[in-house]
Amino acid sequence: MNNKKITKYESKAQKVRAKRGNDFESMILRKSSNDWVEVDTHISDINTSKNWLADSVNYNHKIFLELTTCVKDTKESKIIIESKTYKHHHPDYKFVVGIKRASNPRKSDGEDSFIDHLKQTPTIDQVLIGEEEILKFMDKPYYNKQSTINNKNTGDNMLENTSKLVMDTLLYGASRGDSNGVNNLIKMLEPNANRITPTKRKSRFKKLTAKARKREEIRDSLLQVDPPEAVMTLGELVKMNWDNPKSGAELFFSSKKATEMIDDGVQLFGLKDERCSNWKIKTSDATHYQFKTSIND
Repeated sequence: MNNKKITKYESKAQKVRAKRGNDFESMILRKSSNDWVEVDTHISDINTSKNWLADSVNYNHKIFLELTTCVKDTKESKIIIESKTYKHHHPDYKFVVGIKRASNPRKSDGEDSFIDHLKQTPTIDQVLIGEEEILKFMDKPYYNKQSTINNKNTGDNMLENTSKLVMDTLLYGASRGDSNGVNNLIKMLEPNANRITPTKRKSRFKKLTAKARKREEIRDSLLQVDPPEAVMTLGELVKMNWDNPKSGAELFFSSKKATEMIDDGVQLFGLKDERCSNWKIKTSDATHYQFKTSIND
């Protein structure tokens, strides 16, 4: 097959993908509330002559929305740059991404590494997966704005909406058949379900030192969901509470307080394969066990 034919087929494939994307975007905007309108003004790239145009905007709630059917390397890079550009020009607006489906979904949560990267991008405030979740957000973008529209979970009114939010999320997840998401939320709300008792400690990780055993027990019970309130990393905790914090989170695992927290079923948040110093603990839990949580303490 010569190069001209290859180019011809590639061009057809690109047109099909573009049409599917436009169909999805049009359908979402057609079903959304009247607060959402198409963006009609391009913004200039920070470093080049390129212009950017998000798919929709909600001026009432100050949210730009970018929609796509799925995300791979090229699309991921474009969305990240676009989010940075919009934040540069409109720092008071949120930037939200809506994705129809994951490209290569994991069995554990139905997402993929590209979605992980978008969620880890500071200039992207929320990543929505699936038509139902996108439309639910667009219908009531203010409902959960304080607690999850920004992945950093800031907002003074978050706690008073927690019960309603939890019930709504459970019901919505169940209606979508999202068993993994529902189960993770239940685990987060019932910390004793993952509690590692002293009896269990004796039978698991037998050959490890006490410090290493506690580290692995915490790793085994980590919750991989957004914490429900303010948090701090173990690295930050150690820096504020030990005079020589060079050993990082290992100082925490060596402490009696870590043992008490494990016995009491305190939950930490994070990924099992990331650095222990990046694991997060709720600030309220750290305060309860008399840790300093700020330089003024």
